[in-house]
Amino acid sequence: MRGAGSLMSAHGIYLLRLVTDTAQCVVKCAAYRLCEVLSTYARSAQL
Repeated sequence: MRGAGSLMSAHGIYLLRLVTDTAQCVVKCAAYRLCEVLSTYARSAQL
């Protein structure tokens, strides 16, 4: 049953990596949208 254990740990590492990548993508997306909104707000405030 050692093979099953290593398979589960490999699967866990894969899932962890997937979650980390997704989280990074979400954070980048949110930061990008926030910058977009702030620049639009700054532009409208200057007009």
